[in-house]
Amino acid sequence: MPSTKKRPLGPSERAHDRLLEQTRKMNEQLVLSGLRQHELAESAGQANTQLRTEITEHQQVEALLRASEERYRALFELGPVAVYSCDVSGVIQEFNDRAAELWGA
Repeated sequence: MPSTKKRPLGPSERAHDRLLEQTRKMNEQLVLSGLRQHELAESAGQANTQLRTEITEHQQVEALLRASEERYRALFELGPVAVYSCDVSGVIQEFNDRAAELWGA
């Protein structure tokens, strides 16, 4: 029956084994790094999609606000009554033409 004992490795064989182990570890790190990069890219893509959605919603809200401001401004300027606004200290901030006519300005 043959002996199952392994013979001791020589210096070049040990160096070869160390090199193989280092190569295996580096390959493992590369695979993990590649997976992480894929996860990051996917996450960035999702964040980008969410940001585009938020920008679109923001633009829609801005358009609605502009339309509301235009309606307010038309009512303020073209209404048949005197309209003015004051700040908290009572200083007139804006007024329409009817208010100016009423005050004789």
